[in-house]
Amino acid sequence: MSATVEVHGLCYRHPGGRGIAHISFEAGAGEVVCIFGWNGAGKTTLLKVLSTLVSPQAGSYCVDGCDVTQNRESVRRKIFPVFDTNAHFGHLTGRENARFFLSLYGVSQPDPLDQIAASFELDLDQQVDEYSLGMKRKLLLTESFAVNRKVLIFDEPTLGLDTGMRSVFFERILEAAKAGSCVIIGTNRIEDATSADRILLLNKGTLCPAASIEALVAGMIKISITLEDRELVEYIPSIDELPQLIKKILNFGIPRRIEIGENGAGESVHWTEEAEDKLRCAPQFLQGMIRSLVERYALDHGYCRITPDVVDEVKGRFEKR
Repeated sequence: MSATVEVHGLCYRHPGGRGIAHISFEAGAGEVVCIFGWNGAGKTTLLKVLSTLVSPQAGSYCVDGCDVTQNRESVRRKIFPVFDTNAHFGHLTGRENARFFLSLYGVSQPDPLDQIAASFELDLDQQVDEYSLGMKRKLLLTESFAVNRKVLIFDEPTLGLDTGMRSVFFERILEAAKAGSCVIIGTNRIEDATSADRILLLNKGTLCPAASIEALVAGMIKISITLEDRELVEYIPSIDELPQLIKKILNFGIPRRIEIGENGAGESVHWTEEAEDKLRCAPQFLQGMIRSLVERYALDHGYCRITPDVVDEVKGRFEKR
């Protein structure tokens, strides 16, 4: 059976030098492929090329036998990309938006629209201006599963979704794959990779050998975040990535609690009394997170003794980020 998606030697460089280089892979009908990479790895750039939003500077990309460099419009009719940007009309309802955008893809009677929206607990008859960012994300996902395309492309699709809604998303993913769609997911979330048939690791713009979940989790730091209406669990490769993660999460609400996974720091670092006094100056509900954050930072940077200067160093570093 021939591949639905064929990528050979794909290259695209931004003016600043970042991008992707010599990307090659194939994906077939009914397959779920996860492109896993941390911030700055090149995921979004690759997915934009696959979505025909930018043209490759070298290499070839075909969907169902159509070469994007020769027949871009034919490729566009075969794919449906979902990014984190919202292109809906705020004065229209979710239903009106969905029917309009699906009509652009030739779907005149999206029969499963209500069923899909209900699975995401989304009210289609509410104006989009009244939607939260998470609800707007659900509308995008609802449209993607109603359009029934050969290739579905998702960039960080579960950002801001709680555990229950993530489960719904992956149930829909598996249904789409079973129906014959090729699904490509770009993510830096461990849970997003667990439902994939294959995991391709993207690092500094190049693909590495296929990874396993165990290999991805090794050395990762677990972050538990409590928002007003949901609980989120994320993984980051380094504590330095925490500010960027929090920045993304702020789009969905203000965290009430952030817990950093066990880091084994208890007997490895020592807090001076002066550092403990400095910690006690922070709001009580933040003290646990700050303690874990400073201890993780200290271990990562070879400190065995935490002084007020170390606390200030962490504070200054994270304020800059």
